[in-house]
Amino acid sequence: MTNPVTPNIGLNKIDRTSPSTTYFDLEKYIDQNADVVDQFAGETKQSLDSLASRLDTEERREVVLQPGLQVVHAERTAPFSLSGIKGRTLVNLAGRQTNRTVNDTKTTTISVGLGTTGSNTEIINVDVTNTDEGYIVFRQVDGRDFVAYAGKYYAIFADVKLNHVTGSGNIKVGGSGAPAVGAATVDKTKMGVWQRVSYGFTLSADTTFSILVGTCYAQEGFAAANFDVKNVSLHEISKDDYDELPFLSEPQKIAKYPYVNSLQSVQNPYVIRYGENLLPPFYEWEDRTGGFGRIKSPYECSIEGLENGGRWYQYFAPALPNVSYTLSGEASDESKLYAFLCDREKQNLDGQRRSGTFTATEETAYIRVLVNTDTGTGKFVFKNPMLVIGTGSQPFKPHEDSMLAFQTELHANPDDGSDPDVLFEREGQYFKLARWKKVELDGSLNWRVAGTSIVAAKVVAVDMFALNVLSIGERGVKYDGKVLTTQDVGEFTACDVVNISPAGTLFISINNVDSGWGDNYRPTQDEIKAYFMGWRMFDGTVGASALYNRTDNAYKAWVRISDWLGRVDNSVPTTQAPNWTPYQLVYRLSAPTVEPVVSEGCLVLNEGKNHVEVGTGIVLREVVKPFYGSNGRTIINSTYQGEENSKAKYMVYRLLSVYKSGLPDTSAWTFYTNAEYTYGRMKAVMEAERSTYDPSVPYSVTYLKLDKSPIQPITGTLAANEKAQVSDLITGVAEALHRVSVVEQKKVEKDAPGWIAPTLLNGWENYGGSFTKAGYYKDSAGIVHLKGLIKFGTAVAGTLLFTLPEGYRPNAVMIFPVSSNNGSQNVLARLDVTSTGSVIFNSGGNSWFSLDGVHFLAER
Repeated sequence: MTNPVTPNIGLNKIDRTSPSTTYFDLEKYIDQNADVVDQFAGETKQSLDSLASRLDTEERREVVLQPGLQVVHAERTAPFSLSGIKGRTLVNLAGRQTNRTVNDTKTTTISVGLGTTGSNTEIINVDVTNTDEGYIVFRQVDGRDFVAYAGKYYAIFADVKLNHVTGSGNIKVGGSGAPAVGAATVDKTKMGVWQRVSYGFTLSADTTFSILVGTCYAQEGFAAANFDVKNVSLHEISKDDYDELPFLSEPQKIAKYPYVNSLQSVQNPYVIRYGENLLPPFYEWEDRTGGFGRIKSPYECSIEGLENGGRWYQYFAPALPNVSYTLSGEASDESKLYAFLCDREKQNLDGQRRSGTFTATEETAYIRVLVNTDTGTGKFVFKNPMLVIGTGSQPFKPHEDSMLAFQTELHANPDDGSDPDVLFEREGQYFKLARWKKVELDGSLNWRVAGTSIVAAKVVAVDMFALNVLSIGERGVKYDGKVLTTQDVGEFTACDVVNISPAGTLFISINNVDSGWGDNYRPTQDEIKAYFMGWRMFDGTVGASALYNRTDNAYKAWVRISDWLGRVDNSVPTTQAPNWTPYQLVYRLSAPTVEPVVSEGCLVLNEGKNHVEVGTGIVLREVVKPFYGSNGRTIINSTYQGEENSKAKYMVYRLLSVYKSGLPDTSAWTFYTNAEYTYGRMKAVMEAERSTYDPSVPYSVTYLKLDKSPIQPITGTLAANEKAQVSDLITGVAEALHRVSVVEQKKVEKDAPGWIAPTLLNGWENYGGSFTKAGYYKDSAGIVHLKGLIKFGTAVAGTLLFTLPEGYRPNAVMIFPVSSNNGSQNVLARLDVTSTGSVIFNSGGNSWFSLDGVHFLAER
């Protein structure tokens, strides 16, 4: 018979119903019970000690979030505490444009003109016959070969998509030259998908070479082939990176060496933790219903089916290869909710429809989820779609992302990545330790001709010692995207060379063909400024292609460098030409500075598996002007004629959020991808039937830019026990209260405007007496206001009065009517404010000239 025991810790009890328990067993009822009590006490103490440790001692776990998409496991739900982000500057020696031709027109044809110049991101189709070597040739934008220097290490990259290949030969990516550069082979087993192909090389002698893609180095034989190529780039890399390159997977190559135009640093880094449900509300899905779809609520829609064709909503969820996902949801026909696996160009990898649990293949970059009527007729209803990581369906949860984003640029030494800028956090605020700075070289600088003489070129200089500059590691980019050669010692002997002297003077050599200045002509300071604002000088009696070599200073004329139009005669242009990209310079600061960084959000990782993306190029809450059509439809980011003012500042890769008066308004808009007349890849539309558009309030958007920049790992920590979680909570509340008090104080400061006195130029001065002095300020809504009365300056159209700093400039030229006096009567005057900050006199008198009544939105 079983001996009775106590229910919790199992102490022996006397069984008074049994004859065998008429005596008292000391071992059983004393010793064994004592052992049980002692064991229980020990286990309890151990549990209490463990709990005390978790509550008394803070434990944190180091986390490194790598570039791109990844799965991060968290032991418990906790906020991510940033330790740091380091800068990086990536230089594409191929610039942003190249000259394209072929080795032999008998074997090779391309979809662009031979010898033409175009964007490196342009998709070019190449067709090769099976008779000889055939390949496309890429050279510098001016048609010259690239240069590889002895003992340096280089890497060529290109995106290639094979359409068909027959024969024994291979498609390769590499370079010409003597000695031979060599090439890497494109994988022929991957037909119809984009591949990022790389080839690293080093040479024993200085060598000129061009970049080749096709059946070059055809030891295996020739091939008849058709392929597409884009994103050609050339990088100088370190010995360590050269040794590592052959072992990088394709996703690692894309993360470490993204295609960039010319010179790019880490711009606006972000990290997003996607919701447990990877599918957002239907408002954010692409609408392919042809107007026959209706979104009833964030997670419910209906579509009227058509017998001879499908109508659908679709969403591309970022995904990882070799990871299991589960798709579920409610549908009036469950076969109409399914998914395709897609590559990084969002093209279907195969025709297999997937639902329930499935595993992404090696090439998967996105999961394309559809709710589709297919060929069915009638109304189809879809509710609560879910896509989650793992092998089991879960109760429905709405999509809820968590994001931490920064509005800043982080640089490093362009040559070896040393001495990077560092972004860090202190007491809830984010700062940047800046060791480098990037500037645009435009008409605001006081250029002069340097003493150095070069045939067919001019060397110009500007003193930059006031800009905290150090003559180490500078890199420059020309207006056409060509990377300037940095020359640290000796006299310049070629054009397109840059140097900062130890004294802090910047020197740049300019080709006469670019500037229009002849060998015998010495340009003035204003004429040099005009060149850096996008204007080419020429002899007006000959034509725009002629160099100016006159000695009488007569018949000077200018045209825009971008299109050789917009002729100006006898008056030096003082405004930046349209569609002009100024020279850029990255230079080392002589003394590091600590700068505050604009940030948004707080990254929180959920307990378990988290889909986390680390990237760059986010733009936070940029003010936009939606276009409201006569049909009641409202559009953001359209390029259609008449709707262009709705465009974002940069080409959009992906819209994330729309805000109305600073509050989320995304649910009112439908996002369209790759639609006609879109600035970039995505625009937002608010249909008339559910319009809540209010033209009297401001709208803004958060989005990812189409142009890419390098991505760096983000390091930080997560709470690993309860003490750390409680500490995070208390710290977060304290920091939030601190920020609220700071915001309140700043609002008080903004409500009492602080006027800034500009430096007046060209003889202009304050009128004096009891009249208001010249000044400007920006209010809390971002509106810049001018005031004041000035006099006696140069009163010639185009005269620069003063320059507004960055952050106080409009996005385009603004023209304002103002009052003035010419000494005998009051006259209506014209004042211009440009996107480069130039405040310009264009007409009127100079006995007095008023700045009052000038207001505009600061957008640059």
